[in-house]
Amino acid sequence: MAPSEYPRARARKPYAPEPGQPVQVQAGDIVYIGEESPVYPGWVRIRVPDGRKTWAPDPYVRGREGEEGRVLVDYDARELAVETGTLVTMLLELRGWTWVRTDDGREGWLPLETLEILSGEPPQRGEPPETPATVISPIRT
Repeated sequence: MAPSEYPRARARKPYAPEPGQPVQVQAGDIVYIGEESPVYPGWVRIRVPDGRKTWAPDPYVRGREGEEGRVLVDYDARELAVETGTLVTMLLELRGWTWVRTDDGREGWLPLETLEILSGEPPQRGEPPETPATVISPIRT
């Protein structure tokens, strides 16, 4: 899909990630698999060898809770800080979260409940949307 075909959204409320350095892992990395999120089913807690912890989509890791597992795809756990009204392009939607890009080029994860999906074609250079948008993503569960 061309970037202009991705759905657009506006932050309904501010969102701030948990403090700490975001975790990035690569396919093949060994991680410790923790519990499933009680709030976002399909996301599991992982711990990387340096001790940092983060949430990862269950399909991105292989292993059982309480054991070592392996990362199946490159994954960036960076969450994005946004203010109310921030416009974003939704690049991937996965189990209650979406990977977005802001108009100034920042990227990261946001919980879907923080966003209002805009009706219409994705705005170009600040133009208002005119017709309903459809959320399309490579993985939607």
